[in-house]
Parts: sequence; structure tokens; C-alpha cells
Amino acid sequence: MREGNGFRVWYAAWAPRPDHTICVAHSREGIHWERERDGQPVEGLFPKRAYGPKVCWIDGRYLMFFAGSKPRETLLFAAISRDGFAWEMLGDGRAIIHPGAGSDFDVETTYHPAVLRIGRRLRV
Repeated sequence: MREGNGFRVWYAAWAPRPDHTICVAHSREGIHWERERDGQPVEGLFPKRAYGPKVCWIDGRYLMFFAGSKPRETLLFAAISRDGFAWEMLGDGRAIIHPGAGSDFDVETTYHPAVLRIGRRLRV
């Protein structure tokens, strides 16, 4: 995301502990990146196993869509933040898009969204 005189990115990181998580980095030119907060993960996301972030700037806040894994399922969640580090879950922490049913193509998981802004509306 272009921000100020450079760029900012939210990325999925993995370590044996705490597992998959989301971190933040910035760059002046989009080539050389520096981790923010010493590479510590963002806070406030549920489930804790989070990855595949898509972030946009809406009405003075960041809006993030991300994949969250619980036992036997991966779902699409959303959160908002003023600073990009401390997040508040939307929808009382429930998934915003659930997998399909029966023979639907998305019966197992829903994640890695694309976000398209058209005027004041978002399409996910």
C-alpha cells in the first residue's frame, strides 16, 4: 500500500511458535523492506493462526481481510485498525464468508480474497 513517501505491507509470517501470523514492514522505494516493531506480529486477530492479509485504507482506518484457521477449517475474517498493529475484529469475530455446502466448489475453505473498491463500496 502506498503510504506517505513510501510503501507499507502486511505479510504472512511463519514460525514454529506462534505458528502463522501477520506482520508489517515498510519501504521507501518498494524494493528494500524493513520490519516494523522488530518483526513482532500484529495484535487482536482471531483466530491466532492468521495469514493471507489484504489491507485497504477506508475512512481513516485500515481494513484487513485475512484467512484464519481453526481446527478443521479455514475461513475469511475482517478487522479494523487505526495504526495497522492493534486490530479489532469485525462481526464479533465471526467469519465474514463461510464455505459452501454439499458439492459447492468452495465447500472446504474460503480465504485469500481480492478487494475491489468502486467509489465508496468494496467488493470482496
